[in-house]
Amino acid sequence: MRFLADAMLGKLARWLRMMGYDTLCAADMPVDDDDLLNIALDEDRILLTMDRELYSRAEDAGIKAVLVQSKDIAEQLAQLVREVGIELRETPSTMFCPSCNGRLVEVSKREVVGLVPGTVMDTHQKFWMCQSCGQIYWEGRHWKKIRETVQEVKRLLQSS
Repeated sequence: MRFLADAMLGKLARWLRMMGYDTLCAADMPVDDDDLLNIALDEDRILLTMDRELYSRAEDAGIKAVLVQSKDIAEQLAQLVREVGIELRETPSTMFCPSCNGRLVEVSKREVVGLVPGTVMDTHQKFWMCQSCGQIYWEGRHWKKIRETVQEVKRLLQSS
């Protein structure tokens, strides 16, 4: 599954990338609605939007689209689990770069010496680097928040 998020859904695009889904975001590109429809069609991407008119145009053109109903990230992810069957992944090895959508590859600790803070070097063993932008990732404190959000999505799914 590959996605294309409209400009209003930048946060959702980053979350999908973190869960291992190739996700383009209109906020990262100078595009209009016609461009979004063409990209979704040409690249076989599921269009994610909060814009009812864009959603309707996508449906009329035979483009798979989801009309995102909430502004809350946990509710958005729960909707995508229900409607298109995304998996709630929370491991860096499956991620795309949240910033640029590039592929992450695991790199050795010695490859990141001088590129991450010393305290990170002292407390972490695994690192990933984006092949496109060079950003380095590790399982830091932010992963606690990611896991909490995934748990919230699971609770929402159980209660629906």
